[in-house]
Amino acid sequence: MAQQQQQAPPPAIDSAEVESAREVMREQGQDFTLVEMTRIMDVASTLRREQALVEQQLNIDQVKAKLRERLLAAAEVSGDSISAEQVDVAVEHYYDRLHTYQDPPFGLGTALAHVYVRRGTIMKWAIAIGAVVAIFWGLLAGGFFPGERRDAKLANQAYERLEETNEAIRQVTNNSSIEKEAAATLATAKALREEGDYQALEGLIAKQQLLAQTLMQQYELTIPSVPGQESAFPMDYTDANSQTVRSGYYVVVEAKAADGTPVRVQVRDRQTGKMTTTSKWAEQVPAAVYNRLKEDKQADGLLDDRLFGVKQRGERDLEVRMQGDSGVLDRGGQLTEW
Repeated sequence: MAQQQQQAPPPAIDSAEVESAREVMREQGQDFTLVEMTRIMDVASTLRREQALVEQQLNIDQVKAKLRERLLAAAEVSGDSISAEQVDVAVEHYYDRLHTYQDPPFGLGTALAHVYVRRGTIMKWAIAIGAVVAIFWGLLAGGFFPGERRDAKLANQAYERLEETNEAIRQVTNNSSIEKEAAATLATAKALREEGDYQALEGLIAKQQLLAQTLMQQYELTIPSVPGQESAFPMDYTDANSQTVRSGYYVVVEAKAADGTPVRVQVRDRQTGKMTTTSKWAEQVPAAVYNRLKEDKQADGLLDDRLFGVKQRGERDLEVRMQGDSGVLDRGGQLTEW
């Protein structure tokens, strides 16, 4: 049956026909070479052959009818007892399976063929996966993910910042005790760096930065003297028996630079225990000092003895200058709220 469906080969191109066609074209003012005319005729033959194939496929019922007649005739000649219904079934079955496709059996060759056909997609995926792996490995090696490598990186960075802070401390002070303290802190930081404990290093940095900030400050701590403004006050509290008890005496102080600019200082409130950054707070004084200052201000509304202390650049602690009954006062507690 397959032989019945084979197309006849296209007729050979007649050179006489080609030459005749050239004469017609030449009469119309167009001249082509023999090669060009042969190509044109070859295209025309191909178009005729394809047109015949299309017509054959469109007239499939006629093709099946002719095939049925030939099969019945061949069966009659060969003496086979085949009925027309059996021939019809055979013809329909043949055409149903004529254009079916079945995958070849899987094997190495088939696998390689699939890979080759999809080589573009496979290459893109391989490049994308390689880029992701490279980025991930770079981030991991750079210490961007949690782990020992990241901890070590953060610890090194923190240690470098601590070294910079200690250098600033060394530049601003000549106090040997402060320099020894900074050196001891740096030795502790080295051990923490080796352990990769960057969180503890951050705590040391905060402590040293506060110390550096304190050392750089320079101000005078004075008692304000403005008529009608509070300069000192007694502090009372109520005990468990609902009795009012005097806990101490305080003077109001302000920290100011030489040009009168307020200087904000960290002060711990003795009642709450909290650190507050402020330029104005209260310092505890003995009762005798409180009474002396009270009499001074009540005399003319102004306070003459105003200097409480001086904070020098490069020093950590305030130097109290206010005098008591037995010399310079020992510094007591502070209040940020009253």
